[in-house]
Amino acid sequence: MLASGVLAELHRQGASVQADIPVMGLDDLPGSAHARPELTTVHLPVARMGTAAADAIAGWAESRTKPEPTVLESALVLRKSTARAG
Repeated sequence: MLASGVLAELHRQGASVQADIPVMGLDDLPGSAHARPELTTVHLPVARMGTAAADAIAGWAESRTKPEPTVLESALVLRKSTARAG
């Protein structure tokens, strides 16, 4: 949501997103692909993050031991709001 606001303000000021100022978001919200320009973002596995958090809390409640860190994969979704290398 914040990155979409940044895109709008940069457009209002006449800046060229990508050429002058690259913009990147986080969460890959559905509107990211429909922004102008399309917003580069990091896709997070939000449902899996919630499940992992709930499992960690439940495990802590049962044993009162510190849960092990959980690493979940994310994905960079390249779109037109950033320059592509190469």
